[in-house]
Amino acid sequence: MKQRAAALLVFHGLLVLFAGLIAGAPFGAAIVNGWGDEAVRAWRLAHLEGLQNGILLLALAGASRWLALGATAEKVVLWGAVLAAWGNTSPLRVSVPLW
Repeated sequence: MKQRAAALLVFHGLLVLFAGLIAGAPFGAAIVNGWGDEAVRAWRLAHLEGLQNGILLLALAGASRWLALGATAEKVVLWGAVLAAWGNTSPLRVSVPLW
């Protein structure tokens, strides 16, 4: 993987990690102020998703020198990982019925 692609992974990884850290403030407020079990669960999930996805992008960037990918595969891996990380962290989730 090229150095620019790894740098983009690091950049987005840090942003997603920061978003997860910011989501920790309402998580703590939900616990302390007694917002209810559902709110605590939702904010815990938002907090942990941001942290885990940010760390995943940083780990992928760290391992990128050992990934032998063509130009198209590199773009797919790069933007697929970035979109997945932001999509998992984003509160705007689309629920698709499976019936």
